[in-house]
Amino acid sequence: MGNELKVSDSNEATEYEEAIRLSDLEFTDLYIGETEGIVKIRGIEDAKGPLQVVPAGAIDDIDIVHQLVQQKVQNKEREFFVDHDEVRYRVSTIPSINGDWYTLRKSKTVIPRLKDLGGFNVPTLRHFGWLGKQAKMGAKSGLIIIAGATGNGKTTTACSLLREYLLTFGDIAVTIEDPPELILDGAHGPFGQCFQIKLAPEETFGKALVSALRYTPKYIFLGELRKAEDAGQALRAAISGHLVITTIHAGTVEEAINSMLKLTSSADESLEFAQSLLADGLAGVIHQRLVTRGGRKRLEIEQLFMGNEKGLRNMIRDGHINQISTSIEQQKNLMRRGENPVGV
Repeated sequence: MGNELKVSDSNEATEYEEAIRLSDLEFTDLYIGETEGIVKIRGIEDAKGPLQVVPAGAIDDIDIVHQLVQQKVQNKEREFFVDHDEVRYRVSTIPSINGDWYTLRKSKTVIPRLKDLGGFNVPTLRHFGWLGKQAKMGAKSGLIIIAGATGNGKTTTACSLLREYLLTFGDIAVTIEDPPELILDGAHGPFGQCFQIKLAPEETFGKALVSALRYTPKYIFLGELRKAEDAGQALRAAISGHLVITTIHAGTVEEAINSMLKLTSSADESLEFAQSLLADGLAGVIHQRLVTRGGRKRLEIEQLFMGNEKGLRNMIRDGHINQISTSIEQQKNLMRRGENPVGV
């Protein structure tokens, strides 16, 4: 299959010698050097450093994954996913000057329930439920943005939320990602069905979304928004009766809103029109950070829900995003008392 894989010689030898399945190892990423066949592993809990030597017993399993990666590379794909032993790996090619490397992000085998992620209080979960019920009844639902930095679990939260809607309310959901990170395709509960759409070469999220609307889904998940056309189509779907969930790279709730406005307005739309579209279509923004406390990872959440708050929507319509922090704090105080964050 080309180069024989070996453990990285930049670390001390590992104590593991028995055959080990990758699916049994707790880690976040694998790094495979194509030229020298070196393998490094990242994200092992209680490790001495961020990058560690791969357990020697896992090399045979990694060799199988490497072959799957090479098959995709031969098809000129640079970002894709491979499935092995009921685990999905999101693969990206790193064009290093000394030869290509592949980074493989390990996905969760089972998508967790939303309440098990930690960080979401009861009023937040209750409001998520209200939004799902609106979609089920065919009422206006809107766009939910999950924001945060890379590696902070945005996709996991988005998929957990989508799965929760299918288990609770049933109906049809579609996901549009490139590539899909978590396995959602198939039945969820007795009444829910998810279709993960495979993008055609050069197809954008926006174009795929237009096609997917013909399947009359109640719920839609779009992967991370990066293009103007995608943002505009996501908002149009959100104001036409669909509940749309997406992710965006941002450091705060306000940054997420500003990024969405910038993307939407750059698609041959004026800023004023983008503000009006977002004011009408936004359901809520969740900003999350994955932190480690007491040896356990948990989410730190900051959120803003829109509900029927005309004043809050007018802030976005008028471009007063800098005033939103007051509303975020007010909603936080309400939820601390167990009350709903906004009027519905």
